[in-house]
Parts: sequence; structure tokens; C-alpha cells
Amino acid sequence: MQPDTLPKPDAPRPDPIAGENTVAGENTVTVLTAPSAGAIAVIRLEGPLVEAALRRRARSRSGKSLDVPPGPRPRLVRWDFGGPEPEEAVLYRPGETLLEIHCHGGLRVVERLVQAAAVDGFARLSWQQWLQYEERDPIAAAARAALAQVRTRRAAEILLDQYHGALRSALADIAAALSRGDAAAAQGLRRLASRIPLGLHLSRPWRVVILGPPNAGKSSLINALAGYDRALVHPVPGTTRDLVSAVIVADGWPIELIDTAGLRQAAHPVEQLGVRKAEDAARNADLVILVFDRSRPWRAGHDALLRRYPQALLLHNKCDLAAGPGERPPGLYVSAHRPDDVPPILDALVRRLVPDPPPPGEAVPFTEDQAAAVKEALDFLERQNPQAAAARLRRLAPATPAPPALARPALEPPALEPPALEPPA
Repeated sequence: MQPDTLPKPDAPRPDPIAGENTVAGENTVTVLTAPSAGAIAVIRLEGPLVEAALRRRARSRSGKSLDVPPGPRPRLVRWDFGGPEPEEAVLYRPGETLLEIHCHGGLRVVERLVQAAAVDGFARLSWQQWLQYEERDPIAAAARAALAQVRTRRAAEILLDQYHGALRSALADIAAALSRGDAAAAQGLRRLASRIPLGLHLSRPWRVVILGPPNAGKSSLINALAGYDRALVHPVPGTTRDLVSAVIVADGWPIELIDTAGLRQAAHPVEQLGVRKAEDAARNADLVILVFDRSRPWRAGHDALLRRYPQALLLHNKCDLAAGPGERPPGLYVSAHRPDDVPPILDALVRRLVPDPPPPGEAVPFTEDQAAAVKEALDFLERQNPQAAAARLRRLAPATPAPPALARPALEPPALEPPALEPPA
């Protein structure tokens, strides 16, 4: 294909991808590196227009067009994206219709190169969409996407198990057992459903809201658990009026701690707003920690808070001070100012959030779509319709995954030694 067959700059361009896979034209551009400024960015062009784009854009130092044949050897070029000066880049072309551009990681540079590719006829794909058709297995594609968001090694290990087939195998086995009328299928499906809360928190932290009366030590507690002064601590009641959060890792699980305003009948409008925000946060929390000051008397209002949040983790704080009068309900007796009390608090927190951690290799649904499918299948089963339940699981993990939207040429085997860059002429 000759350069003059490329679309002109004023010709209609492919629309950027906006929520749907539009790879029908078979020419796509994807930024494979993180969407932030970096030292190096990797931009991938795929499709029949790769050769024409190379002839139009790849230049030597003297400005001559360069021939970049497919092969394992990278090539240092100047990439003419239509700006005042071409951008130096390293090209890697593993196949006739594949090209990787390794260039400066500045956001403007990347965007200009992508816009130039759009002028050349390439439709823009997000990296998530690229994964959807790069991977034959939709579960593997979702796992790869989720791995880019995880914060801990433990979460990554669970997602890697799903990428390597743990969830797909479990879905296939349960669907087959349902079709046979095997009673063990129900137990397997319920166990899979029980893993949904954990799976949905592999790439987003658990939300733990700290509630309690004013000056119970909530801000000191979040500072102690976070390991640094995240919240302002002051003896005047009502100091905390907004939500203050910190993300921590406990036993390999990501947890977002949220400090809140003290719960009381507030007179000031700003403090009233803080109390409402605290209550709203508690409604959307995965777990509530109720903190009370052990050095003060136990009151009827404290019992009311316990009745309002019966599943809360109860902490009696300030145990380094003399105890106040009144009988107290069972809970952890701690002091936010004693470092030795932090591990027991974290242990109790983890036991509430993840009471039964999955062993290595166990199936764990980890997306909203997967969770919905498992719940629907369980609902079908409870309504005595095992065949519908099996069909729902098979739609989630078809026996024969669809082929990629674009054909992938075979890559040449890599060289045993890293090849030297071939400089432009």
C-alpha cells in the first residue's frame, strides 16, 4: 500500500471508541502504558494500514523515509506526527500488521502520536477494550484488566488464579453437575456466591467507617492504623467535621479507613452536616467500627448506637486512662496511643472482612457481571430450575471462547541476546 492511499488529514476520521468495540475496520491504535506522564510510552498500531503509516511517518535523521521490515530487531527512528519536529522513537514490528512505538512518555507527545494515527485511519481503543479482543477468554481479559488496579500481592495472586482458569473451570464443573442433576452442584454454586464480596474488593478497598461520640479517639485511631498523622487530633469536641480517609493494607487486603464527625445532637449547621455525612458513610460501609471512650461513663446513648449498628466492631478506647463508671458490652479494650494495640485491632478488622480467605487456586468471581451471573444462577436453582442455572453459567464462560476480533500473526522467536538498536541513517 502506498502512502497516497492513506486518508487525508481533512478526510473523515474514525470516531474514538466510546464504550463499544469498533474494530470492524481492523486498524486500531492503543496506548498500552499507564494513562499518566512517564519516561516511556508504548503505542500499538494494528491492522493492514501499518505499512502505509510507516512509509508516511518513519524518518531517518536526514528526513528520508525508512523501510522497517517485520522482525525481532528494534529500530530507532524519527516519527513524523505532523508537529514542528519529529519525535524520536524506537519501533518494534513483530508482524506485518503489528507495530509498537516506544516513545517519550509525556502526555502531549502520546496524544499527538495517537491523533496522527487517527489521521492515518486507525480507530482508538482503550487498553481495556484491546484486552477484550486480545484474550480469547473473557474471564482472562477481565482478570488482566483487574490486575492493573490491584494494590496488594495477595489480591494479585487471587486474580492470577482466575486468569489461569480457576473461575472458568469451576463454572464449567458446576454447570455440568447441574445438567446431570448432581446435588453437589448446589453446594459449589453457593460457595462461589460466598466469594463474591471478597472478589469485588480485590481491586477496590474495603470501606471501613469509624463512628462514635465526639472525642472518643476516632482520629487518633485512624492515625495509629495508618501509621502517620492523617487526621487532625484536638481535645475540643467537634474538631472533625468532614470525612477523612486513608488506605491501608492489613494481612494483604486493601482497606480504606474513614474518620467521621462525632455523633451527637449538634447545634452548629456545619457540625450537623458532618454528622449527616458520617451517617451516610456508615450506610455505604462494608464494616463500621464503633469507638467509645473507656475513661468516660457508659451512657444510654451508647446503647442506642450499638442497637443502630449491631454488626459493628466495638472498641473501648483510651485504656491507658482510668476507667469510667458503668457496665460495658463486650469489645476490644485498646488505646490508640499504644503501638502494641494496633495489631489486635487489625486482626479483628480482617477477621470481620475476610473470615474465610480462599486457598490458592480457588475460584473467586471478581467483577459485577460475574457476580450477577452467579446470583442469577443461584436464584434459578432455588426455584428448582437447574437447567436454566447451568445455561446462565455457560453464558458467563462459554466452552469455546470467541476468537479475537483481529487475526494475530505468529511472532518471530525473540533473540537469545537483546538486539542492539539500529540507528537511523
